[in-house]
Amino acid sequence: MESTISKYYWIYTITIFIITTFIFYLLFGGVLFGAGFNLAIFFYMLIVGFIIGLISAYVIGPLILWSSFKKFDDLRIEGIIQELSKRAGINRVPKLMIFNSPEYNALVYESIFGPRLAMTSGLINGFYSGNVTEDELKAIIGHELGHIKHGDTLRRWIVQSWISIFHSIGSFLLFTGFILAGIGSVEAVLERDTANILVGLVLSAIGGMMMLISKLVGLIALHHDRFNEYLADEFGARLVGGNSMISALIKIHQTNSGILPKGIPYSPYPDSWQVKPVKTNPIENLFSDHPPIEKRIERIKKMGIQ
Repeated sequence: MESTISKYYWIYTITIFIITTFIFYLLFGGVLFGAGFNLAIFFYMLIVGFIIGLISAYVIGPLILWSSFKKFDDLRIEGIIQELSKRAGINRVPKLMIFNSPEYNALVYESIFGPRLAMTSGLINGFYSGNVTEDELKAIIGHELGHIKHGDTLRRWIVQSWISIFHSIGSFLLFTGFILAGIGSVEAVLERDTANILVGLVLSAIGGMMMLISKLVGLIALHHDRFNEYLADEFGARLVGGNSMISALIKIHQTNSGILPKGIPYSPYPDSWQVKPVKTNPIENLFSDHPPIEKRIERIKKMGIQ
């Protein structure tokens, strides 16, 4: 079931995590704690980053998704999930959830209560209308089970930990700076005091710089995310067949290409779905963490899995 490269996945993940943490240490830790490298502080950053990744994966993430996904009871689909989980060697069978959207898509996430597998209402309706075959649905589920088998939720949040921290701090400083600058503008007119304007502009500049740097460092993490998707495709292909996996990707792409973004909801955590959601914002389009469908299909074909 597993490829040779997936056996070294944790090594790859930890390497990316160390690199991104080291970059933030050099950019910000050096400024705060002096020019010299302090191994203790760097080690502390690694520990904090890992803990934040753990909390994000199993507590914060599920809480954010809780309002968007609803538990869905469907004996037929749940039976498929149980069957494939057993074949994949996954002991904790994911609970089935539903997200109200006409597009074809699916994702998995972890929680302290166990894994969850969410499908869009469009995918479920497509299955029961006959537009999505059972083999294609199994391939979609197999891909998501690959994420569970590889521990991708935790691995992704570990890599993203310090990127998310500095981006969040930057967002706060940028917003606070704008508020202070606005208040300062009023004060400047009434009292001719420009102190808050200057403080606001400085905070906004620092916040904007932190957000930009976080996005640039995040490019490293995007390679990690694309690697996740390739391995999950391979896992699904080995579990149910390469032809079924290819057919499922084509079906999802063709269906979603015909759906207009207007009027459909934003998908939470757009980078965690099996394919990029139909409705995304411009920033997410600039930083794509999903390989093109064509490359994913080409890779499955090269593996020679029928």
